[in-house]
Amino acid sequence: MPEKDKLGRTPLMNYIIEQEKIIEEYGVEPKQLIDIKALMGDSSDNIPGVAGVGQKTATDLIQRFGSLDKLYENIDDLEIKPAVRDKLTADKDMAFLSRTLGTVSLDVPIDTDLVNYIPVDPDVFNVTRIMAELEMFKLLERFNLKTDKATVSAKSAQAEQKQENLAYFEENDPIALLERLKSAKKAFFITKYENNEITDMFFAEAKSVSHIISLNFGFPVFIKAFLENGEIEKFTSDLKQLSGYCERCGFKLAGAVGDIMLSGYVLNPNSSNYEVSRLAQEYAIKPPLLSVENQDAVDAALLPSLFKVLNSKIEADGQTNLLNNIEIPLSQVLACMENIGFAVDKKGILDFGKVIESRINEIITSVYEHVGYEFNLNSPKQLGEAIFNKLGLTTKKKTKSGFSTNVDVLESLIGEHPVIEQILEYRTLSKLKSTYCDGLVKVIGDDGRIH
Repeated sequence: MPEKDKLGRTPLMNYIIEQEKIIEEYGVEPKQLIDIKALMGDSSDNIPGVAGVGQKTATDLIQRFGSLDKLYENIDDLEIKPAVRDKLTADKDMAFLSRTLGTVSLDVPIDTDLVNYIPVDPDVFNVTRIMAELEMFKLLERFNLKTDKATVSAKSAQAEQKQENLAYFEENDPIALLERLKSAKKAFFITKYENNEITDMFFAEAKSVSHIISLNFGFPVFIKAFLENGEIEKFTSDLKQLSGYCERCGFKLAGAVGDIMLSGYVLNPNSSNYEVSRLAQEYAIKPPLLSVENQDAVDAALLPSLFKVLNSKIEADGQTNLLNNIEIPLSQVLACMENIGFAVDKKGILDFGKVIESRINEIITSVYEHVGYEFNLNSPKQLGEAIFNKLGLTTKKKTKSGFSTNVDVLESLIGEHPVIEQILEYRTLSKLKSTYCDGLVKVIGDDGRIH
């Protein structure tokens, strides 16, 4: 066993490749390996390199010229083969970019005080917020940091933003709740649905969260009076779904001024998740402390602070008009469109699907006859074997799993064999049938309309 050093570490000499070993194996100095990689590229590190130049050619060039700079300074050297020179010239910018990508950056500011590397309790709240902002949901799962629950560390609970202690209660007097909302002239709430019907509503009030259920005797009167009251400004999540509910009930949603999903979308259209808890993590809004563990109640309580932060950012970005005059009104238009839907000829679609299916079967039979055996036309690997190995057509591009059979490759082969046109037609018809014939039939409602 090797002896340990003064810090108790075991030397890693067995794992170190020294300069002499690199010179012996590659014929270059260690730092010259960067220039070799700049020429040959490295797909595992997303380093493109020079197209058509492999490790052997790259190593030979750097051995002869010493560096990438010297190579391009002597690009007209007669020792460089014309074909290689053309490749180097065409991808000169890519070669130098690849060298930059393959060089370890020494400009990163590194704290050399070892005291600052002693492990401390993690700031769970901010870690979760940053990961949620970057949509690193797999990492959140790996570290057991759930985006569907308010996760706050002891450290973050004492941070600058103060956590509220809110009461939670079941509201059994809908009329009293309505009067409080009229008096406040604002309502921050979360609505829960089942089979497109409202089951629960959670309201964030001054010092509490109130929960009302649809089974409450006075709920039908309350819900209509509340939702069509334009004097109560409504801040919620998913105005489109709420507007659709009102449309189906025969009245219009009034006073709709805030949709946290749309606020999140305006700020970050590329995100795939606009849930309240996820937005709260992204924008560092600490959840309140409630006496019950109910995520919907927490979401409702988060809305006032979340709207304040998000809409402030939207205003700073000059997007308030986009949100208030386009996105929010459009959500109600879309809800109306979805409710009305459009009539379709189900029988006509089914009949057209049968015509397409008949033609697809004809193509499959013909392709099998040309190739000489049956195979899966939807398998790129099996199709590549059939047209390139069995039929001997001109190969264009190979992938790790075999021959490429994408549309560009197939279109470049038109005229070489009748089977190419048939395969292209097969793909078009298969997509048409699965997307529009089979797909549309699945979403036709009982009223014969697609919503």
